[in-house]
Amino acid sequence: MTKQTVTEAKAKLVLAAVEDKFSTWLMDFARDENGRYDFDAPLVKREGLPGDVPTLVEDWDGNGNWAVVWEGGSPLDWAIGGIEYDYYDPEFGFHVKGVELPKGVHCEPYYSFVLVIYPSN
Repeated sequence: MTKQTVTEAKAKLVLAAVEDKFSTWLMDFARDENGRYDFDAPLVKREGLPGDVPTLVEDWDGNGNWAVVWEGGSPLDWAIGGIEYDYYDPEFGFHVKGVELPKGVHCEPYYSFVLVIYPSN
């Protein structure tokens, strides 16, 4: 029997859902040509090293499953409640609405900062 895993395309949809739900944590001020913050410019998506922004990792658990890993700069325990449910941020005290998962997948937290993506049965 062949083990089923989620396709890369579906895993990327889950990553996009995480980025959509937690977009506030991924925004930053633009910088001018001298590297200084430009507070008058529109916000831009924060860039960073893997782990500082939600990062898609293939075969994260050694079983062929994809995972979204986001530890640095992430909301506290972001993966615990599931991305499809509302999230209450205990640090800043505000609520974030859940987002819809792509059809054919479900997700489970492995750590508070790792969300493993599995196929739905």
